Amino acid sequence: MSKVTIIIEDSPLSVEDLEAMAKRIFARVWNDKNGKVYIVPLDED
Repeated sequence: MSKVTIIIEDSPLSVEDLEAMAKRIFARVWNDKNGKVYIVPLDED
């Protein structure tokens, strides 16, 4: 499986909103100190 990282900058949504939406599909969501939000998909075995 290929891996995809989505980086969201300057979103009108809060990190919590993005996290709630992303967790329906993705495994890990975090934000860095620069305000970017990273979403990393689940690994499929």
